[in-house]
Amino acid sequence: AASTLPAGIITQTDTGDILSLYDSADEVFKVTDGGIVKLPKAEGQIEATGATGLTLNASNSSAFARIRVAGDTRLHIKDEGNVGIGTTDADSILHLQDSNHGAITLQGGTATSDLSLDFQTVAGVTTARIFSASDAGDLRFYTANNENLRIQADGTVGINNSSPNSYFKLDVNGNA
Repeated sequence: AASTLPAGIITQTDTGDILSLYDSADEVFKVTDGGIVKLPKAEGQIEATGATGLTLNASNSSAFARIRVAGDTRLHIKDEGNVGIGTTDADSILHLQDSNHGAITLQGGTATSDLSLDFQTVAGVTTARIFSASDAGDLRFYTANNENLRIQADGTVGINNSSPNSYFKLDVNGNA
């Protein structure tokens, strides 16, 4: 008969580890006092198998962590903190690789969400920005909080001009 009750319950009433599992003399799984789950072996792995399986793997010996889906590494974190998406050899803080088209998508939460990519100092000061206004469909480039370049939805480009004249395809304010 089918049951919704657990097959077994382990209750700990004192201090010390709750559960340890061994493969011969090697401890391979532990639940500590407080409920922290540990995989003490050098190669710890949690794996769900099936047609599209998911693997979360962390290694002390080669100092990385990765998430695998359907047998392929999708996210790889190196010991120095570099994150690779689509690559296991991230050579910068964020390294994206896609064998198809290499696109990055920024999507707002609503139809009126503006989008921006900010470049900041360690103190949080924005030194440059690429901005897209949802209502206008234009693309704006800023440095030192000044708009220096605007590409409007109709293809008109303004340099040092936030309102380029659509009569000209290139409208420059100042010396060129």
